[in-house]
Amino acid sequence: MFKKLIFSIITILAFFSCDCTYQYGVYVRNETGEDLKIAYKTNVDQRGEVEETIILPKGKNKFIINSTDLNTGKGCPGAKATDCKLVADYVTAYLGDKKSKIEWCSDAVQFDKTDIQQAEFTIVYQLEDF
Repeated sequence: MFKKLIFSIITILAFFSCDCTYQYGVYVRNETGEDLKIAYKTNVDQRGEVEETIILPKGKNKFIINSTDLNTGKGCPGAKATDCKLVADYVTAYLGDKKSKIEWCSDAVQFDKTDIQQAEFTIVYQLEDF
């Protein structure tokens, strides 16, 4: 009986000692048939603050943001799509001079939970998005 009580207490303490941090990744995929310019800014990448513009060749995809462990400040509700605001200030694509109609944090950005405390945002750019 005493062993069961000790095991229960240790299990409960282990459960409450878990932190409620989440990691997010951001992928961009180019299905336009032409090269795209992708501009983005994040303050939470594992590389530190990143603001850059890359060229994404046609037919390719790229992992552009890999966040540090983020505390959402909302307890432990799990990774949520609305946390996109914590992950990046913006992610914008350009086809020549035309800016994409897809806005960061919009419904057009796909959100997938990949693990208990990890999730990914994916933006697939198509020609009709410009």
